[in-house]
Amino acid sequence: MAYEKIFTCEVLTPAGKAMSAEAVSAIVPLVDGLLGVLADRAPLIAEVGAGLLAVEEKGGARHEYFVAGGFANVRDNTLSILAEECEPIEKLDPGEADRLLQEAQSLPAENDAEKHRRRQATAVASARLNAANKK
Repeated sequence: MAYEKIFTCEVLTPAGKAMSAEAVSAIVPLVDGLLGVLADRAPLIAEVGAGLLAVEEKGGARHEYFVAGGFANVRDNTLSILAEECEPIEKLDPGEADRLLQEAQSLPAENDAEKHRRRQATAVASARLNAANKK
């Protein structure tokens, strides 16, 4: 079997540690695209968007999580994500995700601040619905 370098991947939310794994690779949704992480990656800090966090462990096991908001930090073979939300996609309920999207779309948009809040809530809810329908 070929040697696969590993790094630590962990997600912390306001509720506590959401996940931790010894990973071979991870794909993180950022506000401006996707970030691929492998062992020995250069350090960086980036803003996490809403979407699927895909983590592959040594041996090939792959796990996917819905994450939204926060920051990702890569340093010393550790990917730390401080996220507002993190949930395994198998626990997402498509009906609940659809309800959240409808709520977000019905938020008021009378001024710039409300329009911004509505756009953000709609983007997060839409990403949650896409993740819920993926499982």
